[in-house]
Amino acid sequence: MSKKTNIKISDSLESLLNIKTKRKPTINQINSSKKSTDSGTPLEKEPFSQIFLEKMHQIQVSDSQIITYINSPAKINRVYITAKAFDEIIMLATAVNEISKDRWGPDSAKLEVYCYVLGEKQEFPHDKPQIITDIYIPYHQASETNVVVPEEGILEVKDYIEEHQKVVLGWAHSHGHYEVYSSETDEVNHLTLLQDTSNFAIIGGFRIKYIYGITVNDKGTHLGVILTQFPCQHIQRAEDHQFEIIGESYTKEEYIKKYKEIKAMLIDRVNVKQPETVYSEAEQIHHINEELLTNFAIKMRKAKNILFERIPEDLDGNFNEIQQVLKEYDTLLLDSAEESFLESSKELIRTIRNLKEIR
Repeated sequence: MSKKTNIKISDSLESLLNIKTKRKPTINQINSSKKSTDSGTPLEKEPFSQIFLEKMHQIQVSDSQIITYINSPAKINRVYITAKAFDEIIMLATAVNEISKDRWGPDSAKLEVYCYVLGEKQEFPHDKPQIITDIYIPYHQASETNVVVPEEGILEVKDYIEEHQKVVLGWAHSHGHYEVYSSETDEVNHLTLLQDTSNFAIIGGFRIKYIYGITVNDKGTHLGVILTQFPCQHIQRAEDHQFEIIGESYTKEEYIKKYKEIKAMLIDRVNVKQPETVYSEAEQIHHINEELLTNFAIKMRKAKNILFERIPEDLDGNFNEIQQVLKEYDTLLLDSAEESFLESSKELIRTIRNLKEIR
């Protein structure tokens, strides 16, 4: 793995919009001009390795046209993981929320957490993707919207895998108790780890590179994203909602013991940031009502000021001016009501989303 600065994983819309770093190209942007299928793909004018040349075929489609193509292997579309490693990832998601509840109460159980997923170091070549057998928790900061892995957290995993004869097969993170999905920032992290690692398998005669990305929540729901990079540098993406889970899970006694170990590691290695305060349904409804009345009252006072400050004392001689002031007053009343209800509607939508997540 090459030396990198902080890795930031973010899933909230607000966090994504506030990220001010230069955006990396998405997978679709990188590969918009390159396609790969199992049946074969016309070759572009670029250098190919000897293994590609050996797989080339030609079809005579007319007297003057010959198409050269290659048979490309299928992309990797499964996450291979031991049952115990999978258990440990779910333990992470549960334990970080338990830590949060212990510190800030039951409504704070919604934090994310990060780990690397590891496999056993083996001699190349592999005839299939490697199996995730272990996890590693780096030093990092966890919050309800993102995790940040500092440079020391990235460098220490390098020392760990060298000492324990492991390889980094990808990464995993939790979404607290929220739904699992792969955000745009997650997709960038998939690509970053693909570039920084060297996991290869020989599939269909081709030496292809791959990486795993896993998202879970504390309910055990999970999603795997697998990137496959072919020798021509084309990258294909696949999702796996099932996983190829191998071997036996922890026994009840083993699970309890391992969970305590992982929770202790999180306390030692993860800087947990306090989530925002969560209000009850009655408190949020009261808050919205008060906000609506306050905002509307402020706008009403502005309208009243126009009415009292601009109405002339001589009512009989200023009929047209009075009409204009009353017209502006009516317009301001309507605009004030529209703005107030629009702001309250936005707040109501946010409240409904929060209440849905709490439940």
